[in-house]
Amino acid sequence: EFRRVLFRSSKNAKKVKCPALVMQSTKDQLLTPANARVLFQKLGTPEIKKELVWIKDSDHTFIIDIYAEEIFSRIEEFLLNSQKSIKSIKSKIED
Repeated sequence: EFRRVLFRSSKNAKKVKCPALVMQSTKDQLLTPANARVLFQKLGTPEIKKELVWIKDSDHTFIIDIYAEEIFSRIEEFLLNSQKSIKSIKSKIED
């Protein structure tokens, strides 16, 4: 079942056009770093609007690990930057 979900995610990734942040632990025991690279490459999001972030010294549950505060700060930074980009594009369209 898990492999089927991964396959569907990878297959549908090209439909994603919005800014995307992919975060992966280098020591994840459930998903290998190759999974994150494949997903990242298959995203339909333009290169300048997507980021791949590697989390070191953590496992699959890095979001609740000792680096949680740093990770949430990184997510917040990505969302704020994405929002600024969207507002910039909207203002160009409206002008």
